[in-house]
Amino acid sequence: MQITPPTRAAAFACALVLMSGCPSTPTKPEASTKPVGQRSTAGKLDSPSPSLTATPTATPTAQPSKSPSPSPTASVAAGSPSPSPSASASATASPTASPTATPTPQPLKVSTVAGVAAEPAATEGLGATLDGADKGLARLNQPSALAFDKNGALLVADAGNNRIRKLVFDAAGRATVTTLAGSTSGDSDNTDPLLAQFKSPGGLAVDMSNNDVYVADTGNQKIKRISASNGAVHALAGSGAMGNTNGPGAGASFTFPRALVLDNGKLLVCDTESNMVRSVDVAGSNDVSTFIGTGGTVVPTPGLTFPFGLAIDSAKSLYVAQQGSSTVRKIDKDGVVTTLAGTSGSTGYADGNAASAKFDLFNNGAGLAVGSDGTIYLADSGNVVIRAIKADKVTTYAGARVYADEASKIGLPPGDGLAADAKFNAPIALAIAADGTLYVADRDNNCIRRIKK
Repeated sequence: MQITPPTRAAAFACALVLMSGCPSTPTKPEASTKPVGQRSTAGKLDSPSPSLTATPTATPTAQPSKSPSPSPTASVAAGSPSPSPSASASATASPTASPTATPTPQPLKVSTVAGVAAEPAATEGLGATLDGADKGLARLNQPSALAFDKNGALLVADAGNNRIRKLVFDAAGRATVTTLAGSTSGDSDNTDPLLAQFKSPGGLAVDMSNNDVYVADTGNQKIKRISASNGAVHALAGSGAMGNTNGPGAGASFTFPRALVLDNGKLLVCDTESNMVRSVDVAGSNDVSTFIGTGGTVVPTPGLTFPFGLAIDSAKSLYVAQQGSSTVRKIDKDGVVTTLAGTSGSTGYADGNAASAKFDLFNNGAGLAVGSDGTIYLADSGNVVIRAIKADKVTTYAGARVYADEASKIGLPPGDGLAADAKFNAPIALAIAADGTLYVADRDNNCIRRIKK
């Protein structure tokens, strides 16, 4: 809409008012309705309110609204006068957003959940407090495999005690340790899980649909199941004789089966000294077949050399930690085998590019876990550290890499605290909780450790 200029009479009247020395009425700027520096819904600081400019009074203007701001931190304080109007320049108020404190990143820390290094035993009860001031009563003896069940309990293959232990966490994160199955060393199925027998169990997997637990009964060369419905323990596959025979479960053979992964009704098994990954049809016949590997002592490319650790990601790629070559292999869903990280046949310690990185898995084996972001975690037992593999790079995730006897790869008793300073002794298995916390079976320290911020 076009504004009609003032008539000569109106202009003359305005001039008389100005010449009379009467003060002009100060205008009061409208207070902002948003505090300076308030976060927008996008998580960014909104810009401060624009500068306030007085309007020249050569022509009459409408007064701004004087409605009060609901915010005590408005751009201009309530009741303060407006800058004097000027026809030649604009007076501005320059409010500044209050600085927003940047959250301090929380350091990665390692703590002991249960167990005491110098006290291997099968005692049940509370684990350690989060600050480590109270070690609790629970004791373990060479924990060698980990898996979470559908209810968030952490299961442990307590190899030295020939038992499967169960850790249930309270709201503060403290564990209560009990025995799920097992008793003395032996080979016995039983409807009473506490009368069943295992011999150095070294692998675990859980069926999240029904909470059944699968156990690699390493010393008995068998695969067993613990039924969630009644606790009964029975063998699914393995005759008890060492070998790599395929076929019906009871007639098949393994040679020191260890890590397990369950995928669509197929239980994949690291048959370590057969140089194979085997498959057990646990959803049907329990028949055993070869997933990858040729068996025997001569392993052709892309065969396996003492597969020890096993993990699977959301894209159905399988990862195998090889004790014999200190490498991590990847088998994609189409069956293509590549070396993900490590220098084949060369043990050592080197971070950096995955192809030239070095691990030391030869003496004690290794464990694997896959994070929700695709990071592959490796329990590098010989280097007494936890490594991380992501985007073709290898880093040390936790552990100071110090030894009581480096030549024998004997680490130190558990040193808790900052991840970079933590002490391990043959970390051999990993599991990741729903919240992303990484748990470690610190085998020769007889402990379960927790790594989190």
